[in-house]
Amino acid sequence: QVDGKNLSLTDLHLAAFQSVVQDSGAETVDLQGNLNLTDVALSKFVEALLEQPEENSLQALNLKRCAHAGQKTVSVIARALSDPTHWPSLWLLDLSGIQMKMQNHLPLCAAVGSHPNLHTLRLADTGFGQMACSVEQCMDELMGSKSLRVLDLSWSCFNADMYVHL
Repeated sequence: QVDGKNLSLTDLHLAAFQSVVQDSGAETVDLQGNLNLTDVALSKFVEALLEQPEENSLQALNLKRCAHAGQKTVSVIARALSDPTHWPSLWLLDLSGIQMKMQNHLPLCAAVGSHPNLHTLRLADTGFGQMACSVEQCMDELMGSKSLRVLDLSWSCFNADMYVHL
């Protein structure tokens, strides 16, 4: 378990966690509220989670309010979710408070839609819905999930047409 919640971690701290994860793995990673972590460091850390021992498969990943996480980190997560050999036991993913572009939302939503076990997805305050043309496709992907039970899209920018679509 990596419990770094609200510890004001820096990229150097995360690099130390990365070494531990690569050697022994982590079933739960909670880095919520670490505002100093950069997208580069977080993406490298998430890459390390892909290489951890299979018997310690990741079950929960919380990056809520890691404000500097961005395109690189979200891309690695989407890639991991879309590959059934990575994180097959993942049941919780919280990316709330990470501002994403629609180019990140669509691959992430497609990957979530096909993941066999993801139960809880939190995308509150991520900029979801800012591009109305793609938000319907994202929602269709998410609603197509056979495992998703909890979906937090609070603080999203939905227009009236999106509510009709839902």
